[in-house]
Formats: sequence, C-alpha cells, structure tokens
Amino acid sequence: MTTTTAGLAITSFVNYERRLQRLALILLRNSADAEDVFQNCAIKMLKVGLIGFENDRLESAFFSMVVRNECLSLIRKRRRSKEVLEAEFDSDHRLEDAIPRTDPAEPDLEDFLSWLLSQVRKEDKELLQARFTDGATYRQLAEMLGVSKRQAISRVHRLLERLRAIADVA
Repeated sequence: MTTTTAGLAITSFVNYERRLQRLALILLRNSADAEDVFQNCAIKMLKVGLIGFENDRLESAFFSMVVRNECLSLIRKRRRSKEVLEAEFDSDHRLEDAIPRTDPAEPDLEDFLSWLLSQVRKEDKELLQARFTDGATYRQLAEMLGVSKRQAISRVHRLLERLRAIADVA
C-alpha cells in the first residue's frame, strides 16, 4: 500500500468523524470509549488503505458498519470480562462497585431517537413507522399516501435527509 492510498483512506474516514463519533457515543454511552473506538477504526483504515467506493453513501455505510462492529466488539469484550469478574468475586463484594459506570448525562439511544422523532410531523412519524417498523414496501406506502411509488421513495428519502440534518445539528 502506498502512502497516497493510506492518506486517501484516512482522509475519507475522517470526513465522517462527527457522525461516526456520535454513532459510537450512542452505542457505548461513554465519550472516552467512543473516542477510543473512533481512533482504533481510523488506525484500521490507515492500515487497510481502502479507497474506491462508488459513491458517498456506500462509503458512509461502510465506515458506519466498521465503527458499529468495533463498538459491539468492545461491548462483548466487557460483557465477557464482567462474567469473569462475577465468577471471581465472593458474595461479600458488589460487582457494580468494581465496574465503572457510564456517565448518566450521556445520551441514550432511545431518548435520542424519541427526541429526533419529536422534531417531525405526526404524518411523517407514521410514514417512518410503516416503512421501517411495520416493513411496508414503497408500493404499499404509495397506496397509503395516494401517490406514485417514485413519489413515496422521494418522500421517505427527503424525510431521512431532514432527520440526518437535525441529528447533525444536535
């Protein structure tokens, strides 16, 4: 791998820094851990030197998946070490005192999503629920809205873009 390839990979990864750090923060509920995960992922990107995504969405999705997997790996690792600690502690000790707690001021994923959804109209919430919770197809959404399939796709896309913009500001 050349220095140029590595530089492009890390530059591309860092372009999504704010979004990726927020994702790690939501999953881990700890800003120090979120920063560590982001840095570990940046180092991995530097080593691998991935470039050549067809578009920004694929690149963003890939980087989000890498950060998500790194967070889940850290959570699993902690869960395993917690189980080991539980086995080693006697009944006189409290495990909760031995494991550092996350900051209660850190945002919770459910709270953040609730707040985010409170920023859109009731009709938009219903549209999102039908699409992503109930699994409605775009054709079903189009019938529900009384519009064409293309218009339903555009409406969902615009709504998601609006939510992303609100989340980026938050």
